Amino acid sequence: MTVRSSIKALTVLVTGGTGFVGSALIAKLLQQGHNVIALFRPSPKNGNGAHRVENAIRAIRPFLTRRGQLSVIAGDVTSPGVLQNSREITKGQIDQIWHCAGSIDFDDEAANQQINVLGTQNMAQLAIDLDVQRFLYISTAYTCGARTGRIFEDDPLPTEFNNSYERSKVQAEKILQDVIRDVLTIVRPSIVVGALSPSWTRSTPSTFAAYYGFFKGFRRLKDWAQPDGIFKLRGLRIPGNAKAEINVIPVDDVSRICLALMLSKDTMSGQVFHAAHPDGPTYEFLVRTSLRIMGILGGRIGVDPGDDATAPEVIIRNAISPFLPYVSVKDRRIDMTKTKKYYPDQIPLINKEKIVRRLIEPAMASEFTDLGHKGIDPS
Repeated sequence: MTVRSSIKALTVLVTGGTGFVGSALIAKLLQQGHNVIALFRPSPKNGNGAHRVENAIRAIRPFLTRRGQLSVIAGDVTSPGVLQNSREITKGQIDQIWHCAGSIDFDDEAANQQINVLGTQNMAQLAIDLDVQRFLYISTAYTCGARTGRIFEDDPLPTEFNNSYERSKVQAEKILQDVIRDVLTIVRPSIVVGALSPSWTRSTPSTFAAYYGFFKGFRRLKDWAQPDGIFKLRGLRIPGNAKAEINVIPVDDVSRICLALMLSKDTMSGQVFHAAHPDGPTYEFLVRTSLRIMGILGGRIGVDPGDDATAPEVIIRNAISPFLPYVSVKDRRIDMTKTKKYYPDQIPLINKEKIVRRLIEPAMASEFTDLGHKGIDPS
């Protein structure tokens, strides 16, 4: 494929536009004057694709000022050719592809292989067919797998993983590096949370996974035990490492990092960039503060109940068990050196209750209910 020079206003094909990160990226592209073609997978239960994309954008950016144009097109990343009507898009019409669609279920091996691996392979072939000038792939900072210590963007890919999700994202990265390396930019976000910038006022995540998924179990426990007022965990033990850094990054910073990388040709050739926080909060602060805002007090955070767990402790452990590999590691730090060259802005510290409140209240208001998603957005 030919690497062409960047132009002022680009046409970008985006997958996963009804998801949390994808909708934020579309909003930022439109705000900057770029034209977006959002890919959606039509089905009877999903309804109209344009309506779904618009809903997701309005949730994440209710007061968006658009300088670019948005259109939608039917397609399925898991199908050969991807586009249902290949005549709708011709070679040279698309400047860039931003591939955000994916399964985010840690342990659904079939979905992870079908969407994250096969879907990415199909999108790489589409990039070749359309001769795009850049392919930006949203991966995950946890392609580091079970590795600890300081995690650099250019570290070798691991061979040991915590779940099939991590493994599938590494497989996808390898495919892209083999097939379209010359136009490839890989962005690896850490744990993406809600927007914190004043310009993103009243933004609401369109999906409640990761940080939000961790607290769904506590919400259910409170609703069962004491739906109104304060619910006290008392001495219940909550596993994890109290001092572990929880690397959360606001979605508005993720979108700005991607836009910053988009502006330079030096960020291609298969380069990898972390979209993470240089100084994330501790597990104990984030959990205790989030629970307090939810009306849940007490609990011994960072203490594994082991084999003598009480019934409520078993419920808590089962609810948060998928996240334990990420909240139990004290000595993991995600390095941002390469990204800072292109995005020197300071990312807000998650160190005060008012900031955590801004993150979790939208989930509480919606009762942790996604906008029609169940962990998978293969658009």
